[in-house]
Amino acid sequence: MTDPPFTTAAEAATFAGGKEALTMADLAIEYETGLCMGTRAALRERMNLVLSVMRRSMVPPPENWPVRTFIIPQLARFLKVQEDLQESENTTPTFHSLNLGLLNGAMSSATAVMENSCVHRTIVAAPTAGSCGVIPAAVINLGDRLGCNDKIILNGLWASGLVGAFIANQATFGAEVAGCQAEIGSAAAMAAAGVVELRGGSVLQGFHTAAIAMQSFMGLICDPVAGLTEFPCIERNVTGASVAVTSANMALCGMTSPVSLDETIRTMLEVGKLLPKELRCTCEGGLCTTETGRILAQVLAKELSRY
Repeated sequence: MTDPPFTTAAEAATFAGGKEALTMADLAIEYETGLCMGTRAALRERMNLVLSVMRRSMVPPPENWPVRTFIIPQLARFLKVQEDLQESENTTPTFHSLNLGLLNGAMSSATAVMENSCVHRTIVAAPTAGSCGVIPAAVINLGDRLGCNDKIILNGLWASGLVGAFIANQATFGAEVAGCQAEIGSAAAMAAAGVVELRGGSVLQGFHTAAIAMQSFMGLICDPVAGLTEFPCIERNVTGASVAVTSANMALCGMTSPVSLDETIRTMLEVGKLLPKELRCTCEGGLCTTETGRILAQVLAKELSRY
């Protein structure tokens, strides 16, 4: 393994300077080849596999799957039906839900990926298992709805990975270290960059949108009820995907972040270290310690005692 050509967003921007044709996807591949992670062809083949697994995980678990979620009923299949009804000209949705246009599908996709994770089916933990629904729901779902081919969607995933590398190099993805901002906040930042790449945005626009998305989750605590990545994790994956898409649109419309992506990443880690341990994935604070949260934890403990 050798040193990559850059490790931060600032260094990547400098590396790309004077190379107008370079995209975030190009930079990501430069980074990986710099680490001697394989040939360009091998790297692209590996990302093809990532896309394939992510796509499969966006399909809700089979109804006869032996493992079920514990806290939240499996709703991805139902949500998909509702979203499809919203887009049908000849039917009326069962509930008074909103037609969110290009965001239709994000809700069911993020939920499906998380449900597959919860019931022990295969997912891509990007950046973590607890935030694995954000990138597929934002980048792949949106890419499909925009009519992007797989090559463009793969470029979006490369861009997401590039921002992930900056986070890994300067901070953490661990909620036990820095709270849920390190998981959902990081996932949203990565996904936002991926969406900008889908739309042909610039490297700097991608970095601005990643900063905007991460800033939107600054200070978010980690409080999974009963220690399971179900509640509020599934909900946060849905909102994370939504924030990613809207952050991308802000950057594509010309909005910039006064605080750079690197500064935002480092601040996320600093804020996380300031959070008390009770709010960092210990089940000792937040929603875990509500009356309902405690009851659910007790019920789960009884269920597990049978085995």
